[in-house]
Amino acid sequence: MSRQQLRRTRLLELEQEQRLEDEEGLFMTEVTTSGYLNNFILVMIYRNNVNLSLIHSCLSSLNFMT
Repeated sequence: MSRQQLRRTRLLELEQEQRLEDEEGLFMTEVTTSGYLNNFILVMIYRNNVNLSLIHSCLSSLNFMT
């Protein structure tokens, strides 16, 4: 094989490795997915608690709740 052919072959191998790494990067592991989901749930719970607290305060100030 000539040097040019060797370089071309090596370049094709590197491009294939890069494609595989890129494809692997598109998928999250189960641990990563559950971590994001847990954080999302905590934010939603916090937001809902803040909203409920605000509603409760408003209703209390309007004497709708005791």
